[in-house]
Amino acid sequence: EGSYGHSVKYTMTLAISGLEVGKRWLVFFNRRPVLMFLFLGFITRILNDIREGTYERRHCFTMDNLMTHKNPVVIQTILAAGHCIVYRAPYYPVDGPIKYVFNLIQQQLQH
Repeated sequence: EGSYGHSVKYTMTLAISGLEVGKRWLVFFNRRPVLMFLFLGFITRILNDIREGTYERRHCFTMDNLMTHKNPVVIQTILAAGHCIVYRAPYYPVDGPIKYVFNLIQQQLQH
């Protein structure tokens, strides 16, 4: 039983493209921690949709510092497809109110 009375916990992974208007990828994992092969499948799905990057047109994957995101296989998969990766600065509650953002996302998903 979780701290909020729920027996199953989910991890949400979301990607939003800045180029294709409204293009989003969303997946819920009911495994904690998210295993590398699950995340790699999510990345592969995105790469299949956005095509191979070129010097003139490539996507930048922005991720936090979760170990799964820094797995060499994940990194190589993104780079080999011609895209780049930028990792966010480490999270500090004072500097980045992420819980506020997640609450807004949750409210929108419930409507």
